[in-house]
Amino acid sequence: MKRVLTRCLAPAVLLLTADFVSGGKLSDPLFLLGAALFFAGGVVQVVRAGVFDGFIRSFKSFRRQSSKVEAYVSGMTDAEEVSGPAKETDAFRLAVILGGLLICGTGFNGIYLY
Repeated sequence: MKRVLTRCLAPAVLLLTADFVSGGKLSDPLFLLGAALFFAGGVVQVVRAGVFDGFIRSFKSFRRQSSKVEAYVSGMTDAEEVSGPAKETDAFRLAVILGGLLICGTGFNGIYLY
């Protein structure tokens, strides 16, 4: 919780305070920054969750069944690709949180200022 507080909430509050002090001149760039962070982090979270693994498996099996030579080659390359689990980082989750905070914050600043 402390990590989320220091890495997401503090920058969002500082950026939104700067937006409020400037009279709303930073609202549009901050909203676009928040939307980009939210979208990019969300896409990476969906991919990391394995939503598209079934599609990838079906394409690999189709490629393997196309010919015996290709099946042998793909079997050899798949054996080489196997590695240990990737280190779990929550940077993309933090990007989603920061993006959501910026989107909501610019909305509230827009309501208050206009």
